[in-house]
Amino acid sequence: MTPQLPRRQPGPSLHDLTASLLWPLLLRAGALALRPARLCTAAVLLVLVTLIMRLPDLWLDEPGPASVVATRALVASDDIREGTVQLDPSKVMDGVVNLLARTPAAVAERFPWSIAAITLPILLFWGVLGAAISRSAAREVSLRDRGPWTADLAFGLSKWHSAALIKLGPILAFGACWGLVACLGWLLSFQVVQIGVGVLYPIGLILSLACVVVGLCLLGSVHMLIPAVACEGTDAIDALQRCVAYALAKPLKLITYGAILIAQAVVLTIVLHWIVEGAISACVHAATAWVAEPGAEAFRSAAAGKGPAPEAWSPRTASALVGFWSSLLRLGVGAFLVSFWFCGGTVQFLLMRRVCDGQDVEELWTPGAPASPQSADVPESNDADYA
Repeated sequence: MTPQLPRRQPGPSLHDLTASLLWPLLLRAGALALRPARLCTAAVLLVLVTLIMRLPDLWLDEPGPASVVATRALVASDDIREGTVQLDPSKVMDGVVNLLARTPAAVAERFPWSIAAITLPILLFWGVLGAAISRSAAREVSLRDRGPWTADLAFGLSKWHSAALIKLGPILAFGACWGLVACLGWLLSFQVVQIGVGVLYPIGLILSLACVVVGLCLLGSVHMLIPAVACEGTDAIDALQRCVAYALAKPLKLITYGAILIAQAVVLTIVLHWIVEGAISACVHAATAWVAEPGAEAFRSAAAGKGPAPEAWSPRTASALVGFWSSLLRLGVGAFLVSFWFCGGTVQFLLMRRVCDGQDVEELWTPGAPASPQSADVPESNDADYA
């Protein structure tokens, strides 16, 4: 008999090399965001927010908040994209700060009353639909369950108060601290109490320092706020405490995970933009191959969203329809970014919870169960740093 050679043991696979690591889970955020149900929910959310932001145009004599946000967001997005391509972290961070902090502050300063009128409706829709997307992503990651989108929407509606207040709470808290410090400064104009105000000035410094520290923590974890509600089934206060505590406990991991998500979002957005614009360009060239000028030029302008509309009703209607369908396809790129915001935040929250609290990624609160305990009550895992 021919002697049997010992079976060769297979070498280590990629899964074996990454099984003990946490960060590769972040690479699933793009696939999670591209699920049709989440893309459609994100597209509806994007349209609703845009419509609400255009309401001030009805009573303003200048370009309203929507135009200012669009212009500044485009500049910030260019900085993020260029910084990612050039491997320049400072430029990427500057773009992120412009997008998440400076742009809202500049718009609120320029249109205070208009922003006050539209903030609550925007936060309401953002919280409800964002919680639905986050809950759907959390169920797929933790439970490997892709349930119906109606169940996720029902969850978002049931948590509307927490999902909306989790964004409004920090705004009101920072506004109250700013108002208190401003009142102390105003008292300096009275000679009788100037010495007393000088004595109390350290209180203003402490409040300002606390606002800056908490603000930096929220800036790094703002995308995890609504996912915290979706994953833990808790209220806004507990979710805020968790996100701030995670940022303070593991700031380097927070920054590293955030950088991975930003790079992934930039690359995928560029690819999707090329695909969408390529599809529109191919369709336009094919549709105008046998069309004489100036009809072909009008068709191309309509697809690009540029140029004046034709005067005659028939070509004007056709141009409007061409522009509408082209814009609808471009809306998919924006919907992907919104969906990625919540899906990436959900994955990062689960990982930060694993690193800081020792809770397994597969642990997820379900309706009918008690809310997740406070992070201080959960023992920290010994292998939590394998990230």
